[in-house]
Parts: sequence; C-alpha cells; structure tokens
Amino acid sequence: MDRSSPEYISQEQFLITELHYTLGQVRTQLGDLSPVERCTEIGGRTVEQLLQHMNTDELRFQTQYAQLLSVPVPDDLTNADALEQQFETRRRQTIELLRAAGSTWQPALLGTVQQQVHADRRHATAIATCHIGLRQ
Repeated sequence: MDRSSPEYISQEQFLITELHYTLGQVRTQLGDLSPVERCTEIGGRTVEQLLQHMNTDELRFQTQYAQLLSVPVPDDLTNADALEQQFETRRRQTIELLRAAGSTWQPALLGTVQQQVHADRRHATAIATCHIGLRQ
C-alpha cells in the first residue's frame, strides 16, 4: 500500500491502536465480574492474578520505553485503589509516552512495543478463558 494513501496506517499507529484495543477489551471482560469471581481460580489462576501480571508487565514496559526515549518513568501507582484502575492509568500513560515519541520509532522501541502487544494478546486470551469458565 502506498504510504501517501489515506488508508495507510503506519506500524507505529497500528501498535498504539492495539494498546488501546487491549484497554477496552480488558475493561469489557472485567465489567461484569464480581469481586468473588475475579478471585475464583479457573485453570490454576484467577482474573486478579492475571490483572496483577498485566500491571507488572505494564510497569516493566513503561520503564523500557522511558529508557529508550531518555524520559522519566511515569508516576508510580502502587497506592491506586484497584488493579483495574492501576492498569487503565498505566496503559494511558504508556500510550501518551509512545505518542510523544513521534511518528517514526527507532527499531528497539518498535520491537519492544511489538513484544508488549504480543503479551497483551496472551493475557487478554487468558482473562477471556477465565471469564468463559466462570460463565459455564
């Protein structure tokens, strides 16, 4: 596809869209789960454990992005009320950090964001599997 075409979307734009998509997907998957359901073990893990892992990953990726971009790591959110709020706030911080990097990313940044999108897909699939297990 011609890069000047109005239908063209850069890889950087696509990856930011994917990061947004995961934020919405997680919000939708968690929206109808009670606190008890979030802590119910399905397949050896709970939704809360998966969400905690996503939070840990988000902070790790933010740290890598900050190092690659030579900017400070966004504020720590360990005192936020709920894991879901922590994740949503961290993800918005991550997206803003990446947007500030401009429209052309260095290869190391591009590769790291690709890794995060891949990890997001694994986590979202695991949460969906738990959600399905809770509804059966």
